[in-house]
Amino acid sequence: MSWAGGSEPARGVYFFSCPGCCGPEGDDRLQLGLPCPRCLPERVAAESVLDVAEAVEKARGLRKGSPLERYARVEREAREVEALFEKATGSRLWSAQRAWVRRVLKGKSFAAIAPTGVGKTTFGVLMAVYLASRGEKSYIVVPTTPLVKMVEERALRLADAAGVPARIVALHSRLSQKQRRRLLERVAEGDFDILITTSQYLVRNAETLAGLREQWGRGFRFVFVDDVDAVLKSGRSVDAVLRVVGFSREEVELGWRLLQLQRRLVWETRRAQKELARRLERLRQQARRRGRRLTAEEVRELRRRVFEETLEPLYRELRRIEERLEKARRRAAVLVVSSATGRPRGSRVRLFQALLGFQAGSAGEAIRNIVDSYTSPGPGGLEERVVEIVSKLGDGGLVYVPVDRGAEYAERLAELLRSRGVAAEAFTSQNPGALERFRSGETQVLVGVAVYYGVAVRGLDLPERIRYAVFAGVPRLRFSARFEDPHPLSILRALAVLAEHAPRDVAERAQTLLGKLRALARRLSQAALARVAEELRSGRPGSDAAREFASALEWLRDTMRREDVWRALERADDIAVVREEGRAYILVPDVATYIQASGRTSRLFAGGITKGLSVVVADDPRLLNGLMRRTRWLVEAEWRRFEELDLPSLLREINMDRERVRAVLEGRVKPETMELVRTALLVVESPNKARTIAGFFGRPSARQIGPLRVYEVSTGDYVLLVAASGGHVYDLVKPATPRELAGPEWLLDELRGSVEGYDWPSARNVHGVLVARGGGRRFLPVYAPLARCLACGHQWPVSPEDYNPVTGRGELRCPVCGSPLVKSSWDIVEALRDLASEVDVVMIGTDPDTEGEKIGWDLASLIRPMARSIVRVEFHEITRRAILEAIHGARPFLERLVEAQIVRRVEDRWIGFTLSPVLWTKFWPRFCTWSRESRLQSARRRLRDAKAMLNAMERDAMLREECSRPNYNLSAGRVQTPVLGWIVEHTLGARFLRIPLYRLRLRDGDGRELEVEVRGDEASDRIREALEEARGLLEEALRRHEVLERLGGLEEARRRKARVIREVNSALRGGAAVRAVVGDVEEWEDELKPLPPFTTDAMLAEAAARLGLSAPEAMKLAQDLFELGLITYHRTDSTRVSDAGLTVAREYLRYRYGEDRLEEVFQPRRWGEGGAHEAIRPTRPIDSETLRRLVGEGALQLARPLTQRHYRLYDLIFRRFIASQMGSARVRRQRARVTVEISLPGEKPKRIERTEERIVEVIEPGWLDVYQAVRPQPRLEPGEYRLESVGVRVWSPLRLLSQAEVVRMMKERGIGRPSTYAKIIDTLLRRGYVVSAGRAGAMIATTRGIGVYDFLMKRFGGLVSEEVTRRLQDTMDRIEEGAVDYQKVLSEVLEELRRALHSPQSGLTGEEAERLLPVQQEPPGGA
Repeated sequence: MSWAGGSEPARGVYFFSCPGCCGPEGDDRLQLGLPCPRCLPERVAAESVLDVAEAVEKARGLRKGSPLERYARVEREAREVEALFEKATGSRLWSAQRAWVRRVLKGKSFAAIAPTGVGKTTFGVLMAVYLASRGEKSYIVVPTTPLVKMVEERALRLADAAGVPARIVALHSRLSQKQRRRLLERVAEGDFDILITTSQYLVRNAETLAGLREQWGRGFRFVFVDDVDAVLKSGRSVDAVLRVVGFSREEVELGWRLLQLQRRLVWETRRAQKELARRLERLRQQARRRGRRLTAEEVRELRRRVFEETLEPLYRELRRIEERLEKARRRAAVLVVSSATGRPRGSRVRLFQALLGFQAGSAGEAIRNIVDSYTSPGPGGLEERVVEIVSKLGDGGLVYVPVDRGAEYAERLAELLRSRGVAAEAFTSQNPGALERFRSGETQVLVGVAVYYGVAVRGLDLPERIRYAVFAGVPRLRFSARFEDPHPLSILRALAVLAEHAPRDVAERAQTLLGKLRALARRLSQAALARVAEELRSGRPGSDAAREFASALEWLRDTMRREDVWRALERADDIAVVREEGRAYILVPDVATYIQASGRTSRLFAGGITKGLSVVVADDPRLLNGLMRRTRWLVEAEWRRFEELDLPSLLREINMDRERVRAVLEGRVKPETMELVRTALLVVESPNKARTIAGFFGRPSARQIGPLRVYEVSTGDYVLLVAASGGHVYDLVKPATPRELAGPEWLLDELRGSVEGYDWPSARNVHGVLVARGGGRRFLPVYAPLARCLACGHQWPVSPEDYNPVTGRGELRCPVCGSPLVKSSWDIVEALRDLASEVDVVMIGTDPDTEGEKIGWDLASLIRPMARSIVRVEFHEITRRAILEAIHGARPFLERLVEAQIVRRVEDRWIGFTLSPVLWTKFWPRFCTWSRESRLQSARRRLRDAKAMLNAMERDAMLREECSRPNYNLSAGRVQTPVLGWIVEHTLGARFLRIPLYRLRLRDGDGRELEVEVRGDEASDRIREALEEARGLLEEALRRHEVLERLGGLEEARRRKARVIREVNSALRGGAAVRAVVGDVEEWEDELKPLPPFTTDAMLAEAAARLGLSAPEAMKLAQDLFELGLITYHRTDSTRVSDAGLTVAREYLRYRYGEDRLEEVFQPRRWGEGGAHEAIRPTRPIDSETLRRLVGEGALQLARPLTQRHYRLYDLIFRRFIASQMGSARVRRQRARVTVEISLPGEKPKRIERTEERIVEVIEPGWLDVYQAVRPQPRLEPGEYRLESVGVRVWSPLRLLSQAEVVRMMKERGIGRPSTYAKIIDTLLRRGYVVSAGRAGAMIATTRGIGVYDFLMKRFGGLVSEEVTRRLQDTMDRIEEGAVDYQKVLSEVLEELRRALHSPQSGLTGEEAERLLPVQQEPPGGA
């Protein structure tokens, strides 16, 4: 058991984490896999959970039923299984087999995902023999009679060698009647330990076997199905397996009901949230009419009422069914199935998920290690070129002919190869024996047809034999423009072609139809699709599906009569239009078939992925172009010319791989000498990210472990489990509901003794952080698991005094709405521990930033007691290449990053929990009273009768009552306060300093126009004086932090200024003399260099300016795009571009401008060197239109659907990045001196001089061709211009800040980080300190926000000022660099906070300050 950390003192203590007693424990011991000091007083060196359990048993006694006892019991039994195997074979189990053994012993059903050579069948036989030694029954199901006999022989040998007297019954078709009758009698009597049959027998006799359970006394303990495709092909076969496993018909139907209820609960939860929002808005409107605000209790009561009405009945029924099915699961057998090759269709297959907690998956063709190459036919023609290449490459080859050439052409090409001395044979459905002759080496080369479901494409899995594939022509699909033989798949293909190449109106309609019909086709089985095809051919569509396809077919036939459509198709460079015998056909590259067929040369095996070679002899350059383009998009293929390959070196590498595979298959490689396939658990943060990563390696198997969805795939050298923690799993402990104080003794009784070497007698709980005077660590954060309400979305740390998830004390209900629909992170931790106990290594793949490092550290600490090894993996983009690089480049945790995040979180908690109560109790009554009096004065002016007077008095009484209660919605934070200050300053400036900006439209004698903008203070002395008066009053109010108190004076000054502005406007329009003179105009050509790719702040700024997205919204969309593998990590300050990024730009520009112009348009730029972080960029050379089309076609399957806003943000990121890698633009600029003369009545004439510079023409667009950042303006001409009209708009020296500008200021002034920019803005909005208005998200401070800022700055300016905040940010950076001890920083923060609370400016008494922060003054020299 290895751990990157050592035996350093604890950095935190985690409730419920001790594996021995389930009490709190420090991460110092958790990191070593040890229980808390109360369970094990002395530390021991332990290699496994079993060693730890034995040490605890000796020291204090192992607590029965504890996690440590449970996992130790499984580990002990797993070692017994391995000992039995070693005794029988003289060899150890492979890592994957050991993981599977542990799952079976824990009673978990699953799909066994592993590459060739790992020994899935051997594992099934081993478990059956082991369980036979314990008197328990097993059932092994295989596809064919020969396999039944083979498995029987293997089981007999293994049982005999292990000394297990196993009774084995093998039923198959080659038994005599007498033998069969005798064996069936033994089955009926239960006189067997292991039953082996074909899958056909299982389906036919499921009810009989299920009925024998009572006669046997107990049913099967273990069922192993080695042919899962046979049991996924129909609902009947699925039900048969479930009956044999041990579920009654009623329980199977209950499972179906469970699935329905789960779907309905999701829908009803969304409906309840909408209903809550509707009722809440109605209540708020009623409250506003009464001049009051809703209390937290009223909102909480409404939430409870909505939950009880809409969700509670469903929840109760769901719980009842779950409880019944849980009992059924406990008595059912463990079901293990091998990985599937086909996609299961039909709804009944989901019963495996509902009843047994898993779904089967399959290996994917996207996992490939192939050299993709191409060549031209040459002077001898295509067939001669194929013969030449095959002769050069030799034995172990596949040759594919296009589907439109057919099987006869495959026969003819095989004959040609034989005539040239190559032992070739056509492999078609009419000649199945060719495969065995190829396997044995009698045949050197197979020739087949390149069709997706053909035997030569999907029916081959011979990693030790197949070395290369040659395509005699680009694999393609061909369909007639008349659709004489319609099929749903040909309709979909035609729609995809039109969506990409047709005129705009046709393309849009085709895209819509494609999305609709693609979703329909996914729900249909192969048989159902065939039935739809028959209905289409007959011209009488009867089913709903057939009618949908028939409607699309009719539209297609009409559309294909348009000449403009044919012209567009003929112009395309990646499809071909051919005409034969008066008929037109469209040929499109069959990318899916190419990937499948070439994938035969590169297969997963125990130890990696075999290297293969694919050669396409291109008979049509357009089809080759389309094939290359799409494979680059979908599987990151890198194409090379065949003639440029180093063939001898490549073939040596290919041959070495085949030798490795043969060594594995022949048993020459043993686990004792080399562990070819390891097991690993990869933990990421979001479910979308987990699905995306798992999807890179095939269609994953999935299991449900508690609330956790776990995907399982094989990468060749790893059996990889991928799971999502959901982000933070623990947070600093706090009371469940807001209160002013949590005393210094809070939770100390439960915590005392959980960390060794800590000075517990002097410890105080300071808002969830233990503070002591001595010991190895003075500051010790205390963490509790997070819980999230699925009904209302509220999230909170579980309060240990109210609820214990381990013992079940109390009931976990949402403190806001009362719903029991709560997801606890503790359940996720338990599920991750369960998974960690199975694998060799746990890889923590949280986000690559400081916060992600801390989330990963928490996960690692909590999982560690059950894990053998834990490492940190880091990736900045979610692509298959990046994930594999991260897995093979694992590193230890960076403790200094963890410590910096601890300081950030603790400092935020201390500031928030000490200053927030001051806001609740000191600020709120004063502010509320001020607000009440302001409203009352306003209302008095509007009172007209006695009724209005009574209503006003009633509202005032309500407000008075409200002012007497604390307002828990107020909060204070060190970073949010200076940001609030900027918004306050700009809000007030925009209101009180606004003056007119005059847009003067002038015209010269020749009719040429000129527009000049002049500020009001430039045009008029009176406006300037009024502005200076308002500016002085505002600056004084801001400096003294007395804005609310001085609002009256500011309003008076604003009204005086407004009167002056009205008079000047009238004078300017009514007779002022205005003229402008344009002097000499200078004009020149200039180079306009591209903008760098996005950093976080730049992306947020452009998303606001161009798309109207708020910062939180843009970050959420970018998070989705990152998790789906479409962009790189979006929280970054770097503009650096990696090699992978340059490749993306090169490939896209080649696609867009062609090979001929590539050197001209592609100008690669790094935009910075070094560092792990990179700019925000796309991960593939796919623009937004292509992305939308590929998703619509189903060629690119994402873990979640994309909205229009996703596509728009992706388009912005993509264009900005591509532009950054293009050549400079050439523009024409002008510069001129403009003099404006204004004479207003009663004022001195004004002479205003301007230097105008503008871009007037784009000569060469360069990067502007993809990213419009310049709009040419009209040219300037010298001469005198006279006023024609005046436009007026508002201007202020301090204008409202947009969200993007706030983010930019945070970056420039060193406040916050990319990961916190959007969070800070979101907090200000949620607290009601700021509102956002307009498309650009203008930030406007509310009176509450102004009051809070003034209050905090006046009383605690030394804590929350911009300078102090920036200094602390710099200190945290130094912690990350390892230059400062984080404990020292925490000590300084605490002392600084203590001094601020006890200072006279705080307005607090000594007793009040002591209650808020129960610590004594730091003694000289520190503790």
